Amino acid sequence: MNADIRNYLVGYNFTSAFLWLFIGIAVWFQETMLQWNLLYMLLIIQSFAFLDMLHALKKWVKTNPVQSFVQTSARIIMILLMICIDERNIKFSTIKITTTIWMIAEVVRYAYYGFNLLKKINVFQFLRYHLFIVLYPAGVLLEYIIGYQFLKTQYFKWNFITILVGLFFLSYIYFFPILYKHMLKQRKRLY
Repeated sequence: MNADIRNYLVGYNFTSAFLWLFIGIAVWFQETMLQWNLLYMLLIIQSFAFLDMLHALKKWVKTNPVQSFVQTSARIIMILLMICIDERNIKFSTIKITTTIWMIAEVVRYAYYGFNLLKKINVFQFLRYHLFIVLYPAGVLLEYIIGYQFLKTQYFKWNFITILVGLFFLSYIYFFPILYKHMLKQRKRLY
């Protein structure tokens, strides 16, 4: 790999880890999401993950670009649903816990990639391939709660948006086991 590309990827991964750490900590110092500023910041930070897909397309990393696109898009859809839900209809603790789970997963993932590029043995490899066992299912459960809260605010009416949201969550039934098994295979290869 070209040294400039490697340096860029190292910077990108550590910057992403820092941004996720920032948003994960910031959410715990908020009493309310009255103006939803934190969710918009979360949306911007998550949007940077589309660069993961670009890196995969350019073959700078081994990630599947389609998988990267699907994962990033799914997270953005979740954030947009959180933005659309009236504060009176969702507990702020649900958003705090969901954001914290995402933050832990992303800080560990990006730090692991950054240190891996530097060829440094690091604790983040252990964390990446052990924490997902709990974080992935917990994250999916919380995302389902958010989806339910969104549908509840729409009074479960059948319209274009609610049908799309319903289909989106049905797709989890298919994609979650695939992604989870993929991580288990990677874990087995390392341990």
